[in-house]
Amino acid sequence: MKFKQYIFLTLLSFALLSGCSSSTSDIEQNTETIEQQTENSSPVSEISETSSQEQMSDVSENNISSSDEETSPDPSANEITTNIPTNASISNNNFIETDISYDKLQQLYFDIDSSMSYENVLNVVTESQLFYTNQDYLRAKTIKVAFTQNTSLQKYADTGDYVKINFQMNDSNNYVLSSIEYFNNEKFISAFQYISGDYLEFHDSKYQGYYIDDFQTKNGFEITYNNGNKITTNYIVMENKEAQLLYIHNY
Repeated sequence: MKFKQYIFLTLLSFALLSGCSSSTSDIEQNTETIEQQTENSSPVSEISETSSQEQMSDVSENNISSSDEETSPDPSANEITTNIPTNASISNNNFIETDISYDKLQQLYFDIDSSMSYENVLNVVTESQLFYTNQDYLRAKTIKVAFTQNTSLQKYADTGDYVKINFQMNDSNNYVLSSIEYFNNEKFISAFQYISGDYLEFHDSKYQGYYIDDFQTKNGFEITYNNGNKITTNYIVMENKEAQLLYIHNY
């Protein structure tokens, strides 16, 4: 009886041990299957995460680019265009008022032509009924015309507007017009026409023309003398007497 019980218990233990081993084997097999599935599914997850990151990066880059396009300033919006004169010449178009009337001195300055003789100029001055003095110098003559007698003096004169007409004797011993100057005392500005001979910095008729001296302008045009020396004047080059008088009127 005891032997049979022993055999029974032995067989039962064996059966139980076989069942546990089978269960453990099944668990291990299932565990390996799960691990394999996990390993097989891992790349998919990684690909998904990588794809998601790339999409987010693309979206971020697109947003930055769009922001740059919206906020980037237009360079031309801040450009400032300026017109700067390239020389000292001034034409009538630069002035506001163009219809002006001349006083007697201005009219006299305007009427004297560079081709007039000394006698012709003296007649025009006399007919103007203004005060004037006529002074002889070494191979030169100067007529100074003004509104008052004391201003017309050529030495120790009172201040005021005047016209000064200079003549120089040429090689034929004839007096020829050298320069004409109109001075406006109120605006303290001078207009003059250089024709020939020696006048201020001018010693060559190739520079004959019309000029303004406002006693403020610096670095005007350049004069080159026959010996090669150069000087920079402070005069403003004008087109004609009309432009000169218009400049002074609007000064």
